[in-house]
Amino acid sequence: MNSTSPQSRFVPKPRTVLLAVLLAGVMLGLWNCNYPDTPAAGNSLPTTRLANVPANDTIAQYISLGVIPEITLFWLGDDPDGYVVAYRYRWIDFFSGQQRPQPYQTVLNLVSIGPTPLERMMLVKGNQNSIPNIYTFFATLTNQDGALISAIGDSLATGRTFAVPYKTGLVVGDSVAGADSVVHRSPTTGRFIFDSPADSNMHRFEVASIDNNGGIDPNPAYVNFWTLRSPAPLVTVTAPVVNTQISSGLSDTNQIAIRHATDRFPGLRIDFSAIDFSTDERVFSWAVDDTLDPASWSPWSENTFALVTASSFKPIVTGWHNFYVRAKNRWGVLSNIATYRHSTGQGSFKATIVAIDSVGYVPRILVINSAPPPSGAVPWGIDTTASRNFYSGILDAVGKAGKYDIWTVAGRPIASAFPSVITLGQYSTVILLMDQKLPAIGGAVYQFDPTRQTNMKRYLTAGGNLIFSGPVNYITAIQNFEPWSVEIFHTLPSPPPYPQRMNINLDFRGTRGHNGYPDLTIDPAKLPADSLGSLRQIIVNIPAGFGETIGWFNSRTSDPIWNNAPVGIRFLAPDPVPPARRTYSVVHFGFPLYYAEQASAIQAMQKALTDVHELP
Repeated sequence: MNSTSPQSRFVPKPRTVLLAVLLAGVMLGLWNCNYPDTPAAGNSLPTTRLANVPANDTIAQYISLGVIPEITLFWLGDDPDGYVVAYRYRWIDFFSGQQRPQPYQTVLNLVSIGPTPLERMMLVKGNQNSIPNIYTFFATLTNQDGALISAIGDSLATGRTFAVPYKTGLVVGDSVAGADSVVHRSPTTGRFIFDSPADSNMHRFEVASIDNNGGIDPNPAYVNFWTLRSPAPLVTVTAPVVNTQISSGLSDTNQIAIRHATDRFPGLRIDFSAIDFSTDERVFSWAVDDTLDPASWSPWSENTFALVTASSFKPIVTGWHNFYVRAKNRWGVLSNIATYRHSTGQGSFKATIVAIDSVGYVPRILVINSAPPPSGAVPWGIDTTASRNFYSGILDAVGKAGKYDIWTVAGRPIASAFPSVITLGQYSTVILLMDQKLPAIGGAVYQFDPTRQTNMKRYLTAGGNLIFSGPVNYITAIQNFEPWSVEIFHTLPSPPPYPQRMNINLDFRGTRGHNGYPDLTIDPAKLPADSLGSLRQIIVNIPAGFGETIGWFNSRTSDPIWNNAPVGIRFLAPDPVPPARRTYSVVHFGFPLYYAEQASAIQAMQKALTDVHELP
C-alpha cells in the first residue's frame, strides 16, 4: 500500500470459510453479509497448522547442520463457524537448561491492495480481547475513510504505532504497529532470526489462530529444532588515520582532538573490518578506553570506521588512549573485542586536546610576524621593531593589552621558526602578518610553505581563528596559493574578469570599507605614492562560497577597471549547535595592514576581533 494514497485498502486474507475483499471503497460482505458478533450456539475455536513442517516433527529432525540460526515458517488457520482475524506467535528458547520465552506477537490477518503493496503487516499492541474489533475496524474502512487510511499507512511506513479509534468506541491502549518487512511479508509467514549462543540450543516456535470472537486455538501449531553455536565475526582494526607532519610539532603517533565534532573536525578516523564466514550482514560498535561501562560503547552501525572526538576519552585528557571495536552479525552473535596497539605499546593512538578546547580556557591572541626584515637581499621587508610597535599599539587600543603574544619568525632556527600546532592551540585567534611590499622579480621567498600551511589548517580545524594581513602578492608569499585561497579565505583562485594581479600603475590608495569595516587609507609617511617600492600588483579577491567582501579597491585615479573591485574578505563561521564549538572564522584584509593609517587600522582590527568573537 502506498502510505499516502487514499486509494489503498486493507482487506481480509482469504480463508476456507470466508473471504472479504475491499476494493475501490466498496465493502463486500462477509459470511451472510455481515460480521457475526455473538454466535447463537457458542463459538467453535479455530485451528492452526504449520504448512512447511510435518505434524510428527522430532527434535532430531531439526538439528541445523549449517549452524545458521534462521528459518522461514509458513502457517494456516481455519475457523469452522467464522473466520481467522489474527495470528499470535512466540519463541521459547532453551540455553544451557534455562528456558527463555519471548513475548507474544500478534499479526492481523489482513493484506492491503492499491497502487503499491504495503510492505509491513500490522502487529497489534494492546488488549488481546479487542483483536476482533481492531480487525473489524480495518476491514470495514471505506472510501470515505481515505484520510484515515493515509494516516494509518504513514504511521506503519515509519514504524510508529497507530492508536485504533474503533467505530464502536476507543479502547485505551489499543494500537497497531508496522511489522518489520524483513520478518513479515504476509500475515501467514515469517522469517525469524534467533539467538544461538551455546554449544547446542533448543528452540520452540508456537503459532495460534484467533477467530472473529476472540477465541484462540488452544493447541498452537509448533515446531522444535536445535542449533549449534553460531559462528562469531572476526574483527581487526586498521591503524588510525593520522596527519603525519613531524615538523609540525606532532609526531606520527599524535593527533589534535577536540570534544565535539564540527563541520571541519568530524573526529579522529579509525578504520576496522570483520570477517564472517556465514553472513555478510553485520554491525559494529566501538569504545575508547572503557569497555565495561555500556554507555561507553557507540550505537550499532554498519560503518566500518569510527570518528572519535575527545568526548569519548576516559578521562578527557591529552595522552595515549585505547580504541576497541566489536561486531555483531545478523543473528546477534558478538565478535571478539578487537583493538589496535601502536608499535610503542603505549596505546592505540596519542591525541592532544588543544588548549582552546579546554574547560575554563581564557582567550588569548598570538601575533605571528612571518615577514622577513629589510636587508640588502630583502629590501621589501618591514623592520620587525616597527611592526611590533604598530600592532602592539593597535591591540592595546582595542582593549587587548596583556592578552596577546608576538612571535617573530625571523632569527629563529628554521626547524622551529613557525609555531607548532601545540603552540598555536594555546591561542583562540592568530593574527598572521606577511606585511611586505612587492619584491623584485626573481626575489620571491615563500613565507608560507606547505609545512606552515599544514600547521595553520590543523589549528583552524580545531576551532582557532585567523586574522590575515598581507601580502601584496600571494604568488610571492604563499606556496601553492590557489587551494589555500579557496579553502581558507573563501575566494576564487583566478577571479575572472580580473587578472590575478592588478595596480600595475601604482594606483592603490587603500580600501573602501564594507560590512561594518572602515575605509583604510595608505599612510603617506610609510609609503609615498610615487615610490617604485609601492604596493604594486594588489590581488583582487572575488568572494566564493561563504566569503564576504569587507574592503573594495580604492583607486587614486578612479580607474574604472580596478576601482571597487573586492580586496578584503571575511569568512564567518555559523553559530554552532551546542555542545559543539564554533568552527574557525577568517578575516583577510587583502593588503599589508601595516601601511594603513593607524587610526583606521585600529577600527578595522576592532571589527575583525569582534567578528571572530574575541571582542563582544
